[in-house]
Amino acid sequence: MVPVLLYISTTERFLNYYPFYRLQSGEPLWPRFCIWEAFYVTQFVALEFFFRGFLVLGLRRRFGF
Repeated sequence: MVPVLLYISTTERFLNYYPFYRLQSGEPLWPRFCIWEAFYVTQFVALEFFFRGFLVLGLRRRFGF
């Protein structure tokens, strides 16, 4: 997968889509970008807790291990 990912990450379509947060010219990374990244990471942690914690562990009794 690594060669495929390295190739795809250099395509124009990929570069036009990512990164999600675009800095304005002259805008420093702190504080807006760092705060945005903190919220972005929090979203992934929340999704992981929901799908792994709630769905997998919460439904274990109903569907079995």
